[in-house]
Amino acid sequence: MKYIEFAVIGIFFAFPPIFANSNWVPYTPSAYPDSQYITSKKEIRQDVFTVNVIGVQEKKEKIEKSRFTYRGWIEVFKNSESIFKKYYADIDAVGSEFGLYVPSIQPSQPIIAIIKKGDYDGRLFLVTKKGTIIDTIGGNYFISSDNRLLFSQYYSDISGVSVIDLNQSKVLFSSSSMPYIFQWYIFNNTYFFTEWAPQGGSSGYLPIENKNFGYFFDLNLKKFIKKSINSNIFKNSKKVEYDSDKK
Repeated sequence: MKYIEFAVIGIFFAFPPIFANSNWVPYTPSAYPDSQYITSKKEIRQDVFTVNVIGVQEKKEKIEKSRFTYRGWIEVFKNSESIFKKYYADIDAVGSEFGLYVPSIQPSQPIIAIIKKGDYDGRLFLVTKKGTIIDTIGGNYFISSDNRLLFSQYYSDISGVSVIDLNQSKVLFSSSSMPYIFQWYIFNNTYFFTEWAPQGGSSGYLPIENKNFGYFFDLNLKKFIKKSINSNIFKNSKKVEYDSDKK
């Protein structure tokens, strides 16, 4: 398992000010002494917004009886007013990464992105210029070349995608019932992905790319369209990497 460190790491919701989850427990520094815990803190200031992200992990060799794997807090302020709170008492370390983190590559200002991984339920939190908070499936994302769209891929044992219009601070598409994504591409300013081929064959149980079909995002219809693809499309396409993975 890989613990994400920020400086150490379909359904959507848009929360207007003021929202606080009912399980909110404030972070108390004295409850997590450095001798027993690894604490990471990140503060992001942008325009009138301030976002505080805190993650705490036990030093297993210092704890006789483990209480949790990873505990996290997200709090958003507009000016000095708290407008959003999210508390994770224990993020389960399933998958290869877990925790809260703030990607280095952020959407166009003044939107702020925070990612949560673990629990087989990756999330993307976007603090919008309107002061609302979008909470949608996520874990990894990339931003279109014109900075308008953000494609957020579900970090889970099932496959899902959300597409957010950054100009309108609006989720255009979100589904957690998608084909398993193998690779993203851009072709003629349109983004599409290929899916995993059935396991087996000459590659054993490693995933194989199915290059017969692609799932193209249609901005007008606001959904993915399955289309046949050929070698010419691949020749004139460019692979897309996740911006959220870049340092």
